[in-house]
Amino acid sequence: NGYININKAINPLFTLADKNAVSLNLELKNEKILLLSGPNAGGKTVVLKSLGLYALMTQCGLFIPAKEAQFPIFTRFMADIGDRQSMEDDLSTFSAHIQNLAEIVRDADEKTLILLDELGTGTDPDAGAALSQAILESLLKKKSTVVATTHLGSLKVWAADEEGIVNGGMIFDSDALAPTYELLIGTPGASYALEISKRMGLNDDIITRSEELVSDGSVSLENILSKLEKERLEAESLKLELNQREEKLAQAETETYNKEKEISDAHKKAKSNAAREAEEIILSARKEAENLIAEIRNSQADKELIQKTKKQIHKTLSRLQFQEQDNDFEL
Repeated sequence: NGYININKAINPLFTLADKNAVSLNLELKNEKILLLSGPNAGGKTVVLKSLGLYALMTQCGLFIPAKEAQFPIFTRFMADIGDRQSMEDDLSTFSAHIQNLAEIVRDADEKTLILLDELGTGTDPDAGAALSQAILESLLKKKSTVVATTHLGSLKVWAADEEGIVNGGMIFDSDALAPTYELLIGTPGASYALEISKRMGLNDDIITRSEELVSDGSVSLENILSKLEKERLEAESLKLELNQREEKLAQAETETYNKEKEISDAHKKAKSNAAREAEEIILSARKEAENLIAEIRNSQADKELIQKTKKQIHKTLSRLQFQEQDNDFEL
């Protein structure tokens, strides 16, 4: 059905190199294009290459190192990853990218998997964004499956409103100024270029001047994305705290229920014992009454005395039976 679903996948290259890695979770159903954004060295290209590797492994019948993996069958794999400039062929970085993209757009169809890294770079940002959007629109019409990485803010905004395309962002811990290498589908990622540059040791004066020179629009978008990412991390923390509280509350409710049940059982047991004692008293009184009647008959007492004794016995039995019924009602 064209769906892609990866749950807790680890790229085997990390495993072979004995390196720890953050697992990849990715799901594409109705969307044909995933536009990946986020900080440099944040894991975008790793996601890109891992997805292509898993798709190829699937069609080679190889085990996918994941908890769950679902892929469609592709008949063509096409990619534009890395810098392919060439002095011999008179190709600049941008020219090499465009040459690859021209071939991809020409040959792509609905059974093609396309991987595009750093889409729209190597030229004027505005022109690069316009070309990138037009290329993605063309591939969307062809129903190709595309995963593309970008830093262009206008592309992120466009993808947010375009049907068939979904933003994806690599999460960045703004407090620690470090990437988490986790992918979040549905939200674009901020580039954090200035923050990362500062972390890598670039002079504070240059960072400050860079912040002054960046256009208002770019700063605004980056600030919004940074704020959203920070709020999301805070929400995750609150959610974790809420889950812990709910677990404690559920435990307290269970303990309260068990205690109430214990008290109720003890109360019922006490009532049952009281009823059993009352029943024993009645049976004992009845037996005594029967013995008394037998003795009266044996002593040939007159009828008047016998009737008087019977009435007294019935009165006693009635009172005891009423006590028994009252105990039953209370139970």
